[in-house]
Amino acid sequence: GFIAHAALWNIALSSTDVANLYAHTLPSSVQAGNLVFYADLQNGIAKDSISGTSLTTGGVTSSSDGPF
Repeated sequence: GFIAHAALWNIALSSTDVANLYAHTLPSSVQAGNLVFYADLQNGIAKDSISGTSLTTGGVTSSSDGPF
């Protein structure tokens, strides 16, 4: 499978939050006040939109065909 969005929260997500993510809600819209890391990994962009930290990817294939 492919990972298009990587996100970390500092809380446990509720079943409703998880269902929203499964239904293609962007991670940045789920418990936004508790989101501590979010990177949209599509199109070779790997930058945390919270802190601005750039990520390094290696041995991966980028695709513009995201899930949303």
